[in-house]
Amino acid sequence: MNLTGNPRVEIVGANAADFSVVAQPATPIAENGSTTFQIRFDPSVAGLRTATVRMANDDADENPYDFVVQGTGTQQQASAAKYDFGTSDSPVESGYTRVSEGTTYSGASSFGWVSGTIFSRDRGVGSNLERDFNGTEDGTFAVNVSNGTYAVTLMLGDVAYAHDRMGVFLEGTQTDTVDTLPGQVLTRNYSVTVTDGQLTLRLRIWAAAMQTWSSMRWRSSPRCLRRSTTLGRPIRRSNRAMPSVGGGNVQRGVELRLGQRHGLSRDRGIGTNLERDFNGTEDGTIAVDVPNGTYAVTLMLGDMAFGHDGWESSWKERKRTRWTLCQAKCSRATTRHGDGRSADVAIGGSGRQRCKRGRHALEVKPSVPEKKYDFGTSDSPVESGYARVSEATTYSVASSFGWANGTVFSRDRGVGSNLERDFNGTEDGTFAVDVSNGTYAVMLMLGDMAYAHDRMGVFLEGTQRDTVDTLAGQVLTRIYSVTVTDGQLTLRLRDLGGNDANAVINALEVKPAQSLQTLAIGAGSSTVAGPG
Repeated sequence: MNLTGNPRVEIVGANAADFSVVAQPATPIAENGSTTFQIRFDPSVAGLRTATVRMANDDADENPYDFVVQGTGTQQQASAAKYDFGTSDSPVESGYTRVSEGTTYSGASSFGWVSGTIFSRDRGVGSNLERDFNGTEDGTFAVNVSNGTYAVTLMLGDVAYAHDRMGVFLEGTQTDTVDTLPGQVLTRNYSVTVTDGQLTLRLRIWAAAMQTWSSMRWRSSPRCLRRSTTLGRPIRRSNRAMPSVGGGNVQRGVELRLGQRHGLSRDRGIGTNLERDFNGTEDGTIAVDVPNGTYAVTLMLGDMAFGHDGWESSWKERKRTRWTLCQAKCSRATTRHGDGRSADVAIGGSGRQRCKRGRHALEVKPSVPEKKYDFGTSDSPVESGYARVSEATTYSVASSFGWANGTVFSRDRGVGSNLERDFNGTEDGTFAVDVSNGTYAVMLMLGDMAYAHDRMGVFLEGTQRDTVDTLAGQVLTRIYSVTVTDGQLTLRLRDLGGNDANAVINALEVKPAQSLQTLAIGAGSSTVAGPG
């Protein structure tokens, strides 16, 4: 058979311009023989694109020979703009542009804050994107872009405090309301169409909360964390002193018990909110009511004006840790406490001096192992600290986790991190994990490095919690708060229609949703550590 066209293979149809023949076939083609040609797909816009491949020939009944080709265009990431929100001198993530409260919009820079009262904070812990942020009660950030459709990713949160009712407006339309729990860093992805040459993001507070961002990019992220309490008024000099908390109201479960010697409080007026002030005692006990378990307990001890030595800290079970502080500065020490009833810390004088000892802060953090699962094939790489889950991982009482129902498959795309490159997929399947009854923070990673997936239904404990769409090459992170009452956490993934017939999962993490308690101990007139 001879190919008679010129060119031998041509592209026709609605989206013909998005396809091109980069290698033409040879002719003639022998009986039972074959030839090859190559077609390149270069979409001009996002979405499904179709065309017809046509080959004119001298065959009696199949001239021309036509067939349809199609491809899905996605927003290219090569032109991504990435912004790391923080202070004027906090670290900036590689590949990102710094944004601080002083970054105002101008035509020359093409991005910046256009309205609102903005502040910034650097908490000093977490990654470069997590540790710092900009905050506002109502502010708008603008970026000049070409008209088109964009994938916009936000990171929202604060590594020190929780925030709620944060309104997200894109191009003047409210697209989300975000709450972040203590210890939670959320990533939100949105599809936005720009028609006026400028993308606008407005953050607005809806209730008594703070707006925080840590970074923004055209595929981006944020965060949060820590409840704080202050022992506010000066301690009365008596054997049974009970300071009030939060300006006069005693907080349930938080108590300061002094021994036979008197207590005091001081505010030195210099240093951070945690360093500048303290409570002092020759022999006193702080009690914090907590659930049974193992805790990491962190103390801040010291005085910005005077040196102190001969410190002693002991737990109820009589384990002791000593600190010697001979300088006028704050020191940290961490130990572990296994008392099943409460985290009681006794701080008293010992050695050659029997002076008042200054206590700045006490942190009590649950130390509970997380359950982490990496979904993939039976031989794809597994992320460190995660358990492998493949299509063959069926639930059993002995293993305590696995697929409980559904037809499940797996794929390894071979690109991306250990968690991103592979996944399990199903039209309708349920994964189960045995856990103790309680409330959990459940983190999911959903996506596929090669193909888009839409209308993926997420059901936790029998209730639909989300519907997720992902673009090709996009893996999204979602975090949910889930209460378990039957000893088993169930995650159902179900395709809810759309262009793709499967829901996919890359990773699952389950950890108790217990917040970190921080007691900021100081003089009644001093400043309490907080979001501002």
